[in-house]
Amino acid sequence: MIRYGLIFIVFLALALGLQRLRAAGSGEFSGHDDEAGHFVTGLMIRDYVFSGCPGNPMRYAESYYLHYPKVSLGHWPPCFYLVQLPGLLVFPPGRDLLMVLMAAISASVAMVMVRLVTRLGGSLSTGLGAGSLFLVQPLAREYGALLMSDLLVTLWILLACAAFVRFMETRHWKPVLAFGVWSACAILTKGTGFLLVLLPLGAIPLCRQWRLLKAPALWVAAGIVAALCLPWYAVVWPMMKNGFEQPLGWTAILRAAAFYGWESTRITGAGGFLLALIGVFFSVRSASGSRAEWRGIAGLTVICVATPLFQCFVANAFDTRYLLPMIPSLMVVGAWGAEQGVRQWLAARLDLRIPTRLLTVVALLLAFLPPALHASGHECRGFRATIQSVLQKPAASSLSVWMVSSDARGEGALIAQAALAEPGRPGNRYVLRASKMLARSLWDGRDYESLYQTPELLQAWLERIPVGVIIQDTSMPPDKMFAHHAMLAATLMQYAPRWQLLGRYPVTRDGVLWPDALSVYVLKDAPQRSVSGLTVDLRSMLGRSVSSE
Repeated sequence: MIRYGLIFIVFLALALGLQRLRAAGSGEFSGHDDEAGHFVTGLMIRDYVFSGCPGNPMRYAESYYLHYPKVSLGHWPPCFYLVQLPGLLVFPPGRDLLMVLMAAISASVAMVMVRLVTRLGGSLSTGLGAGSLFLVQPLAREYGALLMSDLLVTLWILLACAAFVRFMETRHWKPVLAFGVWSACAILTKGTGFLLVLLPLGAIPLCRQWRLLKAPALWVAAGIVAALCLPWYAVVWPMMKNGFEQPLGWTAILRAAAFYGWESTRITGAGGFLLALIGVFFSVRSASGSRAEWRGIAGLTVICVATPLFQCFVANAFDTRYLLPMIPSLMVVGAWGAEQGVRQWLAARLDLRIPTRLLTVVALLLAFLPPALHASGHECRGFRATIQSVLQKPAASSLSVWMVSSDARGEGALIAQAALAEPGRPGNRYVLRASKMLARSLWDGRDYESLYQTPELLQAWLERIPVGVIIQDTSMPPDKMFAHHAMLAATLMQYAPRWQLLGRYPVTRDGVLWPDALSVYVLKDAPQRSVSGLTVDLRSMLGRSVSSE
């Protein structure tokens, strides 16, 4: 146990070092469109618990959304935020704290990989090589430095797979109940966890363990998953369904199959897939469905196949990160295949004086290291400095209503930084999103409609609220600029006497510096009155609008 504890510390140090190379600690929750939403939602739950759970949680969430409109609870399940909660309650909320959490999750995935390799009969050095190479894989490296739920659901899926394999070996009730708990955790972290339904459906026939279908514990585990997960999804499904971007049909399924088929090979490399096939070959040849190695390889192989297959049928956007849960399983199978290949092919046929463990590690490096050399994504920076500077200017900090105009990443980063800087959340400040107040669309941007067609109409609305501060971003990619951006820019130009330019600030977006990209405007002679009647249209998510009192 002490040995594995030391291994975890090594993995944690490696994960933190990789974060440092990306300067993850200085990030601004702008590495992905969803990152700011995950932060603000976790912050909201922390503030609700920290303040003694004041009143109805739904009303608290609605009020919080009015102040910081990046709350995603409902669209995303609660488990990721509950994992964040203990740290946020004990320590001051901040980026550094959450990056340590993400590094611990990454190290935990690598640790489980080591245990799986050794349980299959592989050497500890092979497991260490597989776990270390996972941490440097592009997807693991990128999402280990972002506040995203993909790595956590990957951990739950890997733990669930290990528990189910153990159940097939022992037929004891404890492992299968653990499988139910880990599966529920995965499903309540992200809908991707539903792919675990395919694990028993695939592993039991492959291992010819038909009697397991009669085991009462298996159905108790299924009942645990249903009892914990189905009520949540039944309540939030009307909200979640608006996040599905691709209409389900054979055309979409075939397009998804082509996309995920290619991406599955690309992210781990042809060498990684070759080692995984070698692992499957040796397990089939030596097991005949009865040995522990085959049961383990079969379970992991089902995860490798189920991950892209599941994504083909959920009718969601095409995104390579959805394949992250298959990478640890494929690498474990590949690591075991590399060791068996060295032992049974090279060592048996050639008079080699090189240790087989060293040859195995070399094989892993040749197979999995080349994809890891690819550069991973970049964040946007400059939003935190802008918010901090604006808060130091009395002309802006004294005003209650701000509006940020950017793409999803920019608006999210500005809202996250504003929320983090607010001492008594939710306070008196409302940070509105131009994309929600000046336009109407579904969660994913479909059915877009600009709400104000002339500068006169828009200026009248801005003064009626009144919006006292506007932060306008011009660093957005062309495909992220919409009609409401142009209308706001035209309004600020036409009514320049009413808007004081407070300052311009730089933004670094995906490694490119945009000087003076953020412009901050203050409404001259803005009335110092309390905000009332502020309404945010949430009919596409909640079926109704939410208003301030």
